[in-house]
Amino acid sequence: RLQHDHATACVARFEKAATCENLTVRTAVVDAIHGSRAADREALAKLPAISPQDLDALRKLDGQLRQAQSALAAISAGVELISSDQPILLDGMPLVAGESRVIAEVAELTLGTGTRLRIHPGGGTSLAESRQRVEVSRDKLTRKFDQLTVRDLEEASGMVARRQVLDQQIATTEAKLLALGAKE
Repeated sequence: RLQHDHATACVARFEKAATCENLTVRTAVVDAIHGSRAADREALAKLPAISPQDLDALRKLDGQLRQAQSALAAISAGVELISSDQPILLDGMPLVAGESRVIAEVAELTLGTGTRLRIHPGGGTSLAESRQRVEVSRDKLTRKFDQLTVRDLEEASGMVARRQVLDQQIATTEAKLLALGAKE
């Protein structure tokens, strides 16, 4: 009976040693996973807090700025003198053959001594109004960049992608911890 009890105790000891070894290995794995998750969380905390919705808002503001800039460019008119046997003045400045100028405001074109033309650039929209739209759009976009602490749309897009990767890594790490039965 003593030999049987001794043998049972030895088997139990070997089983407990194996269990202890298994738990030691699992503890090391859990510690490594905790370290990985902590590093991912730290990296995520260092990134600007930009969401996909913020990126969409930035893209919308950028589109509005481009549209306003295009409208401003469309309002401007251009004048190019091909040839003339008379002196031509644009707002009192001589215009020479081959020269072209952009007219962004009301300008007066004088042909010789007796002909004066007034040029109104644009298609009904005032130039000042278009310039103001460009400035307002640029200001909104700049403030949004400052708020999100990024330089431009490309950087913001990269930050959103990086945040999504880190969020996914953290979720995967937490799933591994859950599967191992680890507590926070």
